[in-house]
Amino acid sequence: SVNGSMLSPGTVTIEIRIEDHSFSDWLEFSVMRLGMPLEINTPLPSISLDQHSSVTVTPDLFAFDPDGEEVVFLSAEIVDDNESILSINNSLTNLSISHINLPEWDGTMQMDMVLAAGDDVANLTVNVTVLPVNDKVVQDDVIAQQQAMEDGQSIVIDISNYVSDPEGEPLVVTVARDYPGLRINTSLETILIDPQTHWNGAELVELYVSDGVTEELSIFVPINIEAVNDPIEFTSDTISLEMEEDGLLTVNLDNFTVNVDDDILVYSINGQSEIIGFSLSVSELVLAGNPDLFGLASYTIDVNDGDSTISANLDVKIKSVPDLPTVAISIIDVDGNTVSLLWTISDKDGELGL
Repeated sequence: SVNGSMLSPGTVTIEIRIEDHSFSDWLEFSVMRLGMPLEINTPLPSISLDQHSSVTVTPDLFAFDPDGEEVVFLSAEIVDDNESILSINNSLTNLSISHINLPEWDGTMQMDMVLAAGDDVANLTVNVTVLPVNDKVVQDDVIAQQQAMEDGQSIVIDISNYVSDPEGEPLVVTVARDYPGLRINTSLETILIDPQTHWNGAELVELYVSDGVTEELSIFVPINIEAVNDPIEFTSDTISLEMEEDGLLTVNLDNFTVNVDDDILVYSINGQSEIIGFSLSVSELVLAGNPDLFGLASYTIDVNDGDSTISANLDVKIKSVPDLPTVAISIIDVDGNTVSLLWTISDKDGELGL
C-alpha cells in the first residue's frame, strides 16, 4: 500500500524491487496524487485600517493548504470602488491595502480575491473597513501681516480663514503667552488684538489652535502698529505750588507734563514778580523767595516738543513765616555812673503783638 499523505500532489513514479539470494527484479508504475482542497478559515476575518493609512495581510489569515503547498494571492480587487479610495499592492505572498483618496471617508467595502496553492484555487470575498481618525487641525494659509494705527481700531481675525479641522469640528483658539501692551481676546474662531493706549511697534503673536481634543497647532499672527505723533499735555491747566517766605523750591517740570513719545521738551517761563525770583535749566525750575516777602506770584509756562507748543498757568503761593523782632539802639548817654540808652523795637510782620 502507498500512503498518499507522504506524496506531493501530482504524478510520481514508484519503483518496486524484489530479490532473493539468487534472483532480483523490479517494477515501475505511475501514481497520480490528487491534491487536497484549500481549507478556508472560518469565520473569515475582516480587514480594517485607519483613515489615510495602510495595512498588510498574508494568505494564512484566510486559508491554508493541507498538502503543505505555499498559499499565494493570485489576484485581489476592491468591489465598486469607483473613486479609487483604496489601492492594492499584490506581491503574491502579501497584500498591502492603502487609503489614498477622500482622506475623510470611512466605511466598509468588499474585496474579491483568489488564493492558490499548487493547482488548488479558492475564491473569497472579505470586508475591508476604513476606520475614522480624529485628525489634527491643519493650516491652510499663512496669515499676512496685520496693520493698524496707534490708538486706532483693534485687529479682528477669523482664524477659520487660515486653519481648518478635517472633521469639520469647531476650532478652539488660545494665546501662547501674554504680550505686554496688547490685550488679546479669543472667542471661538475669532480673535481680537487690541493694542493699549499709545502702544506701537511690531509683534509676532503666537496662537494655539485645535479642535479641543487633538494636539494643538502653533500659528503666528504678525502685527504692525504704526506710531502717530502724540501731542504733549500738561497734567493740569494750572500748576499750583507752595513755598515758605525766604525759602527755596526746586521743581522738575517733566513731572507736570504727559510726553508719550518721549520727545525732547523745551520749557520757557513768562512773567515777573517782586515776591520771588526763578531760574530755569532744561526742565529744572528753581524758585527763590525775596527776603521777608510773601503772597501769590503767577507765571505762564510754555513747553514745545518740536512740533507744537502748549501753555499752562503757574501759581506760586509764598506762605508767611513769623520773623523775630529787631532792636535798634539810637542814643547812648553816659553820665558818671549812669548810662542811658534809647532803643527802638520793630517787627517786619507788623506792630501787632509787640
